Amino acid sequence: MPDRQDVFVGIDVSRRHHQCSFVTNDRKPVSKTLKINEDREGFQTLIDRMCDIAHEKGSVRFNIGLEATGHYHQNLAAFLHSIDDLDLRVSCINPVQTKRFIQMLMLREQNDKVDSRAIAEFMCVQRPDQTSQKRSEMRPLRDLSRLRDQLVSQKTACINQLHALLDQVFPEFEQVFPDIKTEPLAWAVLYRYPCPKNILAVKTSRLMTVQNRKGGRYLGEKKALQLKALAKQTIGSSKGDVYVFQIRILTQNLRSLHQQIEDTEKAIENTINSMNLPPWKTIPSIGVLTMATLLGDVGDPRLFGSAKKFSSFLGLTPRGKQSGSSVNRKGHISKCGPSHIRQKLYMCVVSALATKKNPLLLDVYSGLVSKGKPKNVAIVACMNHLARVIYGVFKSNQPFDPEYYGRENGLGRPRNGDSAIMSRVLLPRPKCKVMG
Repeated sequence: MPDRQDVFVGIDVSRRHHQCSFVTNDRKPVSKTLKINEDREGFQTLIDRMCDIAHEKGSVRFNIGLEATGHYHQNLAAFLHSIDDLDLRVSCINPVQTKRFIQMLMLREQNDKVDSRAIAEFMCVQRPDQTSQKRSEMRPLRDLSRLRDQLVSQKTACINQLHALLDQVFPEFEQVFPDIKTEPLAWAVLYRYPCPKNILAVKTSRLMTVQNRKGGRYLGEKKALQLKALAKQTIGSSKGDVYVFQIRILTQNLRSLHQQIEDTEKAIENTINSMNLPPWKTIPSIGVLTMATLLGDVGDPRLFGSAKKFSSFLGLTPRGKQSGSSVNRKGHISKCGPSHIRQKLYMCVVSALATKKNPLLLDVYSGLVSKGKPKNVAIVACMNHLARVIYGVFKSNQPFDPEYYGRENGLGRPRNGDSAIMSRVLLPRPKCKVMG
């Protein structure tokens, strides 16, 4: 039986068309480049071409590389994963890797054909790992998490615009509702009575019956009288229907976005609960939204093979810079992974230390601070430990046991001295250089 030959396929993806190149082990073309459409007929054309190559060469294994450019590669990658008649190894490549490889080749021109050929040669030289289908199973979590982030950003923008308008129209309004960011009742009042003139014109008995939603709580007589008194002596300088219109639009958007965020969070919780995952809820300070973002953007931690690789992917491991005798910089974390994941882990650690819910992180933090380490360095170390804990729970499929993890990593329970340190150590503000 002849030995199996390797054919490397490079696919330069785009929105409507994909360019495909085929090379052998010696980086020589084995077939003409192929341009396919983003539809079933185009995908089948690619399969037919590979079948022709397999018929000509005999036993062939196809190593297919696609640039993970946005979402354009997802349909083709899913289609290739579903093919059983051919021996296919599909790898979704980081575009940064192929870009650096193309720069190394020092090519004189750049087009789709050249790029697809370079991707095929990259597959031949680098031999990247096959992309697991488990990553695609986490895609709903990624999409829902990103949708929620977009809705929260839109809500924040509306809140900022509403603050600016109220400062001009009715600055005293915030004496009744100090935090309109999280107060739906304030939005309901502003939607119905957006300026002091409207509040003064309405009867108190009607104003006090304003509800944040159907069946929700009322404004009440005390706040209604307070609003009327403030409306009489307001210093707001901007008046007119234009400002009334803007406030009503913004409050209407806020009420809608608030409900959409709640619905999205319920969908995220239902989706993650429907998955057969290890007991990650036993890890203190890790919530549904954090875990959904982590699984959606990073994938199953077990795919990394070790806790060190998982932590390194998140950019939480130190990376020094040394060259000869002139360059020897202090090591910092690499920050090479997704920065928004580090942001969420940072907030999880700060929350765990503030509430003292996670004894393991308390032990790590207090031990490092007692040795004179900066607070942010101690927090980054806690983030590293938290990432390793997440990997350990997924790898072992067992609930989190702080005593076992402490023994494995040379940590013990917080001593009396450390507890005293924790009681007087102030946590740094969330704005920190570790974000990346």
